[in-house]
Amino acid sequence: MTQPLFYTDMSRIKVFVYEASIINLSGIDAIVNAANEDLVHADDVAYHIFKAAGGKKCSLEIECRNYIRKNKKVHVTKNFTSSAGNLPYVGVIHAVGPMWSDYRAKDDCAKDLCMTIINVIMEADKKKFLKIAVPAISSGICGVPKRLCAEMYIRGVVDYDRQNPKTCVREIHFVNIAKDILKEIRDAYERWKQNDNNINFKNANNYRSGSGAEFGKSTYAKGSMHGNPAASWKSNSKMSIFHLSEKTCVKLYTCSIVDVKDVDAVACAIDTDFNVKRRAVAKAIRRAGGIRYEEEFQNMVSHVSPNSREDVFICGAGNLCRSNNIAYVIHIKVPKHFDMKLVRHRYIQVFETARKWTMEKIAMPLIWAAI
Repeated sequence: MTQPLFYTDMSRIKVFVYEASIINLSGIDAIVNAANEDLVHADDVAYHIFKAAGGKKCSLEIECRNYIRKNKKVHVTKNFTSSAGNLPYVGVIHAVGPMWSDYRAKDDCAKDLCMTIINVIMEADKKKFLKIAVPAISSGICGVPKRLCAEMYIRGVVDYDRQNPKTCVREIHFVNIAKDILKEIRDAYERWKQNDNNINFKNANNYRSGSGAEFGKSTYAKGSMHGNPAASWKSNSKMSIFHLSEKTCVKLYTCSIVDVKDVDAVACAIDTDFNVKRRAVAKAIRRAGGIRYEEEFQNMVSHVSPNSREDVFICGAGNLCRSNNIAYVIHIKVPKHFDMKLVRHRYIQVFETARKWTMEKIAMPLIWAAI
């Protein structure tokens, strides 16, 4: 066992930071799942916890579905504790952290992430969990800059300790298989140790995106669909690029959707009954995604209410995650008969879904032309 990074001042909680898989720890009472509001286990950490616990028929999943059926959602900063299924823990705390793009005032996002950590430790104390393991919360698809995440993890632990000196929690383990976020947590602790004012909610205003980049000048060419669009076109024999704004550009090129790499998601059309067999693009994604994608797709479908009026659905990208660095597949319900108003509406739905999930890059075919 690695040495603790530090002990908290009041209750002497040991805080550890080290590289490990959260599903394969020993001596831990409970782990934390970086969950979404619907407790749909599609993101990387959530998916691995879900699979290791036993999949859709395990006690963890059944309890999550029962909770959502009764309570509709888990609100940001809040959590829900389930049993751990086949995992070697007493329980799993499903915690919902904030999404960066949901906040105009970024310091409010930082406050909510800090409160998410505090609420996790409060829940552990309530459930009498002595030792808990915590993954990176809000640093992935949620888009909060990693440095800010690390600062709020430290701030959350310290603030909880000051308010709860008699807690039963004895150890908090921040674990991850990615070394960069672990380094950020250690560095955040060093900054806090030098001066606790270094860990401040206002630090959030120094960032512009989940990449952790600080504010700076954009290199995008300026253009507007209502101004002089020709000035913002760049084109060669392989690709045309149109800059809609300083932050948004559209790239047009020819290739198979499964050859695209390094985007957050790829999109495809599916039938209204979720049948993909008649859709060429969907079939190609299915083949490339393999068994893991098929499992995630079926898990997604199983969670759709028969009365659902949603038209856009998301699940993990299966094997495309490793081979192409693609995290998600966006599925778009397309009826046999449509008009241009419906086409426009579906595109808006896709872009709004991508915004909600803080996706920066998506790849999509012409939905009706390449079905």
